[in-house]
Amino acid sequence: MKHRSIYLILTAISSILVACQQETEWAGTDHEKVEIRFSAGVDALLTKADPHAGIAEGQNVGIYVIEAINSPDSIIALNKNYKTSAENKLVVDDSETTKMIYFPEKNDVYVYAYQPYSASPHNDFYVKVDQRSDAFIGDKNYYDSDLLYASRDTCNRFDNDTSTISLKFKHMLSRITCKVKNKDGASLNDRAEIRIDNIRTGASLNVITGELNNLGTSQNQSVIMHKEFGAIIPPQTIPNNTARFLRIIIEHESGKMTYYYKTDEEFIFESGKRYDFVITVEDDSINIKYYVSPWSDGTIEDDSNGNVSATPN
Repeated sequence: MKHRSIYLILTAISSILVACQQETEWAGTDHEKVEIRFSAGVDALLTKADPHAGIAEGQNVGIYVIEAINSPDSIIALNKNYKTSAENKLVVDDSETTKMIYFPEKNDVYVYAYQPYSASPHNDFYVKVDQRSDAFIGDKNYYDSDLLYASRDTCNRFDNDTSTISLKFKHMLSRITCKVKNKDGASLNDRAEIRIDNIRTGASLNVITGELNNLGTSQNQSVIMHKEFGAIIPPQTIPNNTARFLRIIIEHESGKMTYYYKTDEEFIFESGKRYDFVITVEDDSINIKYYVSPWSDGTIEDDSNGNVSATPN
């Protein structure tokens, strides 16, 4: 009931807060105030092969802080814009003109956070359709497609000597990787462009409950994968017999050849999981194995095989 009460409070006053972010602070004396500070970590495998378990420096994070009382006055921070600094600390973004936020005198607070930050009060999120790395965009489109979420209950000013609330983020979407090789085992990734077809690219995050819902009903978008890191898509179900789910374009000496992976079963992509495809290119067909594991540890849970015909460009 706690999440529902907070959600109803936010919904009731959202029309006011869209125009002006309201923040309240405890009306004690200055020396009695305890500023709320945050640090940020991420479940072990980041979108990129980052050696530390935190969000990269300079990224913007949206934070909600709610006092544990059933009242419209309980909102301490609504979608406040923080930026990651060195050592995974979160600091108020320089563009923010509002004051620092403080713990209430007695009550606990609930904290909800997400990344990447959006100034819009509506938490609709779309992955980038081109997640390749190139000289213009670098890896940013791939990195910005990773929707992260964290929440903390019953935090108060007496929990930590430093008053820093540690937020451990988790991946809300699904990650797909592909390794392409020829029948002799030699890698073809440098010569391959892989597209994920007939998918949905949008999702809506309820920041208070952490629930993720579909945006739209049609699955007719495509995403181009990053050669090294793969691609990130919203959780969704791919129907059986989807004729073009993976499109693999290989640059041969004689020209380009395009192969399609047709699903032979219903394919369910889940939040926080990774799907690693191993694609072997034969003369006129491909053989596919895939492995499903939690995004954070890489243990294999399932595998499957599929063969499809090659279609010249």
